[in-house]
Amino acid sequence: MTRLAHLHGLRASVAAMAFAACTAVPAHAQDTAVVTDQSQAQNTLPGSNVPEIRDDPYLRLRGDTTREDPVLNRVRRTSRMVENTDKGVPVLDRQRRFYDPVGVALGSFILFPAITATSNYTNNVFRQSNERSDGYLSTRAESVLRSNWSRHALTVDGFVQKDLHAEYTTENNFTYRARATGRTDILGSDSINMQLLHERVVQDRGGTGDIIVTRKPIRHDHTLAELGAKIGGRGRFIGKAVVRYSNNSYSNSVSPEGLPLVQRFRDNEEYGITGQLGYQLAASRSLFISLGQNMRRFSVDLGASRDVDTLEILGGIEGDVTPVIQGRFGVGYLRAKFVSANFNSQGGYGIDAQLDFLVTELTTVNFTARRSLRNVAGVNSSAAFTTIFKIGIDHELLRNVIISPSIAYETANYTDSDRSAKLFNGNLGARWFISPRFRANASAEFRKRNADGFAANRDFSSIDLAAGLTWQL
Repeated sequence: MTRLAHLHGLRASVAAMAFAACTAVPAHAQDTAVVTDQSQAQNTLPGSNVPEIRDDPYLRLRGDTTREDPVLNRVRRTSRMVENTDKGVPVLDRQRRFYDPVGVALGSFILFPAITATSNYTNNVFRQSNERSDGYLSTRAESVLRSNWSRHALTVDGFVQKDLHAEYTTENNFTYRARATGRTDILGSDSINMQLLHERVVQDRGGTGDIIVTRKPIRHDHTLAELGAKIGGRGRFIGKAVVRYSNNSYSNSVSPEGLPLVQRFRDNEEYGITGQLGYQLAASRSLFISLGQNMRRFSVDLGASRDVDTLEILGGIEGDVTPVIQGRFGVGYLRAKFVSANFNSQGGYGIDAQLDFLVTELTTVNFTARRSLRNVAGVNSSAAFTTIFKIGIDHELLRNVIISPSIAYETANYTDSDRSAKLFNGNLGARWFISPRFRANASAEFRKRNADGFAANRDFSSIDLAAGLTWQL
């Protein structure tokens, strides 16, 4: 059967089962990144004459993209146009003419709205050794407003989400995000890029940095501003740089016994700058070396300052590493120097990898690795070195059905403390693109955490199931 006949056959199908992978790298790992873009051929979204705009997938603006809708994340990108055909494109990044959202034209902009309802079940809602099950409903409304200009680009997007639990209503949450990203073209491939973001996040009870028992999950407000630039076309050399500012504010909570748990000691501001110099080996392959400096300043000192300066030096390759492997792979050195003499400076290897291996036209294997310094919910440790490795597969079972199994392993070693945590995550999921108006998803996830050095047993395992339906324009 030809691929076209296969497509038409799918349009007549009545039912399909789908799972959506939602395994994620933690939202606020203190990574360094560089704003960038690509300049390739023009492509259009199905049913319109609007160019599709895509980010450089290897040097992204900071921000939690793993929790975002993958379809809307694809249409919101503000870097220059890149040709999108099945050949040489990872499975999740491909256009699907009969299933992608069309959007609503608003003058020189196009709007992509979506509403998702997801039914969830967990056998361990509090992520503790004594398991308690619960079901909950998540509703999410989001939209992307993207410019349709021949030069420059502007995108405004955001979402609001409400989680309502059936039994343990203390776990009910309301989260949101508002973001603006833009690109100003200067000359040739030179450009200036920006991002402004504000979001409310609920800290993950099952993470490696928030190992604390509370009546309600701790909320975290995050504000970010970034300004970057790319200078290319100077022979084989490409220069990139970004400066950033972020503010992180944590809500207070109470213990299960009703005692106040003040979290203000975690509030901080961060200032960072990253520069990268690349040397093009070919049109889409470059060697690079990057240098990033980040300064974290806490609002409250608990006897000794926990302020820390982080230095990261990486070198590696990005772009089309081989004809079938594309992405970014960098290794180097990561060092944390604490302002107070009460905390010892620490250093070790650094890694930043995001690779897609196009095994066949129907299968993409993706690999992610990152080491960073993360803020933690502990007064005895100023931070934790966190290392994450993840490998996943996106397989196009049918043109509009994608299955996505993945496994991830994360470790966190607390500075100036013998505490540590390990987290294993296995996920099985898929996506079913029903039509340009509807798509479905579901997921099954297993998590297991081992925590050492804590006052009480913080080990747990959990099984989470989810199934949802998205309406979009």
